[in-house]
Amino acid sequence: MLAKILVVEDDETTLEVMARLLRVAGYNVKAVDGYGSAVSASNKEHFDMLVSDIGLQDGDGCRLLSDLQSRWGPHRISGVAVSGFSSPEDIERSRQAGYAAHLVKPVDFHRLVSVIQSTLELNRRAKSSSAE
Repeated sequence: MLAKILVVEDDETTLEVMARLLRVAGYNVKAVDGYGSAVSASNKEHFDMLVSDIGLQDGDGCRLLSDLQSRWGPHRISGVAVSGFSSPEDIERSRQAGYAAHLVKPVDFHRLVSVIQSTLELNRRAKSSSAE
């Protein structure tokens, strides 16, 4: 089964490129341009992974992951922050919100895929152990 990834990015070009590359890498991707669109999409379907910008024009990417994890549980959705915010405080804030990783733009695509794969695997293991 393909992992379902919700990609949230308010820069149209970055969103299109990231979504296309993740699809080529074999993921089932839903690409949306902001917080409101992400909430709407998450009301219709469940995602395994959130890849989101932190500084969205219509909301906060950290709050978005927290909201989704509150709704579905922390082991039901993981997150990777992709942001231009690079200070130690920004990175700590995304970690506190539940993001497994914080990648600074411009993002190396191979690194992004590697982080997604390892995070999904950790989540699978956590789900398995909690089901036992």
